[in-house]
Amino acid sequence: MAAGKRSKFILGIAYPDFDSLSDQIPQTVYEVTGADHKLRRIDSLTVGPFRGFQRAQDFDLINQAVLLYGPNGTGKSSFCEALEYALLGEVNDCSAKRIQPADYLKNARTGTFQIPKLRAQYGDNGLEEVIANHNSYRFCFVEKNRIDDFSRIASFTPNQQERLIASLFGIEGFNSFVGNFNESIDNYVPIVSLAAAELHRL
Repeated sequence: MAAGKRSKFILGIAYPDFDSLSDQIPQTVYEVTGADHKLRRIDSLTVGPFRGFQRAQDFDLINQAVLLYGPNGTGKSSFCEALEYALLGEVNDCSAKRIQPADYLKNARTGTFQIPKLRAQYGDNGLEEVIANHNSYRFCFVEKNRIDDFSRIASFTPNQQERLIASLFGIEGFNSFVGNFNESIDNYVPIVSLAAAELHRL
């Protein structure tokens, strides 16, 4: 029922210009800042107060590989979430649990959080603070739980597999939108075009 209403709504928007619609899929245009502004390498991250970090702490990330280790409760997950927030502007676990960011990201002792500051090398322009951009960086960050789930994908139902793949690539919202359409909208598509009817009257 909901799928039928959605199809009718979409067609209601398209119908006034139905005869002029193109069968070509439009290309999405992304904002391009220039080839010389491509992020080359992250340099450092300042975190805190944020989740497990009570006060600001600086991390040097300039090396090719950075190993993060420590006992439970020392902030490893908080560090990863800070990096995720700095790159994407959100934390997946926070969204999945439907917890308000102000509640999820704050440090329990201070009751506050500061947006993590990530600095990176952009082309030949020196160091700049990274501006979070989900479209640009979503494929740069895949958290552990998604990888664990993906490793067991063969044991899931086809519907669960579809949702997992959508989650892995960060398109859960799009997948949900598309999934709520009915299988065919032929019943809602006008058979006679407006132009043909007008020509017939002439």
